[in-house]
Amino acid sequence: MRIFQFLQAWDRNSPLHRAFAVRNFDSPMLDLMAVKYVVAAEPLSEDERKGVQLVHAGDLWVYENGDALPRAFVVPNWQFAKSPQDALQQIRDPNFDPRRKAVLEEAKDKRHSKPKGTNLTPHPPSSVPRPVPLRPSSLVQRPVRFRDDINTLSMDAALKSEGALVVADGTYPGWLAFGREKGSQKWQQLTVFIADYAFRAVILLSGDWQVVWVYFPGSMVVGMFLSLTLLACFGFTMVQPLLRSRDTNKSGAGRI
Repeated sequence: MRIFQFLQAWDRNSPLHRAFAVRNFDSPMLDLMAVKYVVAAEPLSEDERKGVQLVHAGDLWVYENGDALPRAFVVPNWQFAKSPQDALQQIRDPNFDPRRKAVLEEAKDKRHSKPKGTNLTPHPPSSVPRPVPLRPSSLVQRPVRFRDDINTLSMDAALKSEGALVVADGTYPGWLAFGREKGSQKWQQLTVFIADYAFRAVILLSGDWQVVWVYFPGSMVVGMFLSLTLLACFGFTMVQPLLRSRDTNKSGAGRI
């Protein structure tokens, strides 16, 4: 799975079966995972605690990552990778800044394709990045507010200019995204992209947006179909004896 490959690219001692050996805390990939605190069983060395600050010492040592990104955030610039390997290579670059650029890939799920009549994917896939404005204020977007529920994730985002709304959740197949601008009653299905190799994103135009993510994998569709088929078969099996009994009663009444 991509998330395990992402963890191994971040630190060779990942994934979690060797969690106590992880030492790469001064990494933009750690920030991208929205890791705010690091809990250690023993104090980190001077080199190991680069990028984190000690906030508690005792039975356990707790370090705070002040550069951690939120779970959902807007990036003003994006670039399409040539392949999954190219995307992984880009985010492993020490100079990669997930606040300034998102590395996107086309999702293979056909249900993520751009619906007819929408214009929410303003640029075709390209390996050439969009230019990043030099004004620092252009890189600062208002925080994304979100509400979590079973199989759904709702969020509000205000964009000064078009950007990629990145969600630091796994890019599992089956996630669909729908959006509408503030004041509009019309929902549009958004194109879902793989972001930064292991996460997901949608591209939005400037404005105030409400975005709803819905988890509806193909396996759920198959399961619902099989359940309905079995229910229909069960109902037919239960009704058939009643129909035969009624026909028998009618035949007996006719002979009298």
